[in-house]
Amino acid sequence: MTTATLAPATERASVRPIRVIITVVLCLAVVVLLVWQRQRLAGLPDLLADANWGWIAVGIVAQVASIGALAREQRLLISVRGGRRPLPSVIATTWAGNAISVSLPLVGSAAAAVFVYKRFTSIGVDRTVAAWALAISGVYSTVSFAAIAAVGAIISGSPGLAITGVIAVLAGVLPACLILIGLRRPRVHHAAITAIAYVLRLSQRLFRRPKGNADQMSSSTLDQLTTLRLSKSHTVIVSFEAVINWIFDLTCLACAIMAVHGTVPWHGLILAWAAGSSVSSLGLTPGGLGVVEIALGTALIGVGLPAGAAIAAALLYRAVKLGLVFAIGGITLLVIRWTTAREVIAPGAPLLAD
Repeated sequence: MTTATLAPATERASVRPIRVIITVVLCLAVVVLLVWQRQRLAGLPDLLADANWGWIAVGIVAQVASIGALAREQRLLISVRGGRRPLPSVIATTWAGNAISVSLPLVGSAAAAVFVYKRFTSIGVDRTVAAWALAISGVYSTVSFAAIAAVGAIISGSPGLAITGVIAVLAGVLPACLILIGLRRPRVHHAAITAIAYVLRLSQRLFRRPKGNADQMSSSTLDQLTTLRLSKSHTVIVSFEAVINWIFDLTCLACAIMAVHGTVPWHGLILAWAAGSSVSSLGLTPGGLGVVEIALGTALIGVGLPAGAAIAAALLYRAVKLGLVFAIGGITLLVIRWTTAREVIAPGAPLLAD
């Protein structure tokens, strides 16, 4: 689980026509497929009713571990200047951020990023570090996802898919590396400062925020961002946490397949999982509800899983994933807001007078 998947706090949510087109085409294709395979899906209710609760429990543990890996990764990132933030606070923030992300269509990732950014600053993280941590976390998440998908393409046995996987890794790694290296060159650095200052001035004209000199703020912010670097040991740990965040999510899918008494198609499991995870980024429904399930089910059918077992596994995997986020993340979000409200109403004093 990722949240996967958190965009930078400055990300601007927008509805792209290409998203709508892709989603409509995908839904139509899946509807046709479901109608075509309707006889094979007749036993779907029985498969779900007879699911193995032992494997479901293992899948739940895997999803909780996935969130834990993401939280530990972000904890290391926000501690780049030294010190350690309480892990429970970071874990609570991660769960709550995921709940926001899957609850809102289109703007879920941006809203979650804003929430996480504010939470990090509220527990004492410098604003620049908080923004940097979110951005870098997204880079690590993207690169690790591309790398896992590439491994899946290679073990699928298809040369064409293997080449595509390698290209996917390069496409995920090179842009991030070029940006980070380029910012340390004077011309690119100056161009970035100019661009940030322009955005700040536009924000000041429209919203009268933030206050201050746009040129000075952009120069100061970028200078601080370019000085933030992880140590080699922390870089290795963050990379490891980013990878196992996805691995645990993939493990949950494998458990869902075994829970409905299916045979895991190991040769194509990663690619099917990657297809479902990629579709969730469209964000046209809360948490990708509906779209991801049918896309993932179709991908599992494509790698050899029987239609009934494929759809049942996709539904079960998503039920575990979203159910945990809505339950744990929702409760955590309510607790965070309740405690914050108490601090605002009466900081350092009882909530009710005698």
